[in-house]
Parts: sequence; structure tokens; C-alpha cells
Amino acid sequence: MLILGNTQMIKGGKTMFSQISFNRMLYVLIGLITAVAVILAILIIPPSTIPGSYIHHIWIKVIVHLLIIIALIWTIKVSKRGDDRKELQILAGVALIVLGIIFTDHAFAFHGRPEQPPGVSIWMFICAGCDIVVGLLILIARYFRRIRPHSK
Repeated sequence: MLILGNTQMIKGGKTMFSQISFNRMLYVLIGLITAVAVILAILIIPPSTIPGSYIHHIWIKVIVHLLIIIALIWTIKVSKRGDDRKELQILAGVALIVLGIIFTDHAFAFHGRPEQPPGVSIWMFICAGCDIVVGLLILIARYFRRIRPHSK
């Protein structure tokens, strides 16, 4: 929790994140999502690693990751103005968990195939794990975020 050094305990033992800590956590998670998109684009998509029929589907997943990155950056920018876009964050978290489950299915499908390099399924498992962890962290951060009361 070194990144989230600005936490506060409130009633019931619940830890709440300040706005600064919440933004820092989202920036770190955006970095992990970017890493997954880069792994997909550079290590998994080349035609020598997977059959041609899967390339289109993997590119769609890369585009979805990029859209999630844009949505999270937009929520950070909007939250600095005092607006709260929790719907986008919840949608991004759930979408990443679903993508992680889909990548797990793909990784099991490619695991053990003699015509596939062994690294493809390992990279897919890494992408699946990152997506599930990032999705859960986005939802957890959204739940534990401290919201400042509006001044009247």
C-alpha cells in the first residue's frame, strides 16, 4: 500500500482512499492495462503464433483495452472538476474481468497444441491474470473511495 499512502480509517474499520490516492491507483492500473494491450499486439498477434482466424478477435480485445484506458483517463480528468463517473469505472472493471475470463479460455485452448509455440499460452495466462486483478482493483478502489461532501 505504499502507492496509496493517503488513506484514512473511519467508523467500522473501513479504509477510505482520498482522491489523490484513488487517481494514483487508477494511473497504475492504466499502466497494467497498457502492458496487456502491448503484450497482445506484439507477442500474441503475429501470424506465426496464432491461427489467422483468431487475429481479428485479438485485435478487437486490444481495441477494447484501449477504450478502457481512455475511459479511465477521462474519469480522472472529470473527477478533478468535481464530477463523479462511477458508472464508467464499474463498467471498466466488469469488462476487464470478463476479458480475463475469455483470455483464460483462449489460453487453455492454445495450451499443449504442438503447432503453437509454448509462449503463446503463457502470455495469454499472464494477460488473463492481469485483466482479472486490474478489474477487481478498479471495483475495490471504486468502493473504498472517499467522496468529498459538496460545499453549499
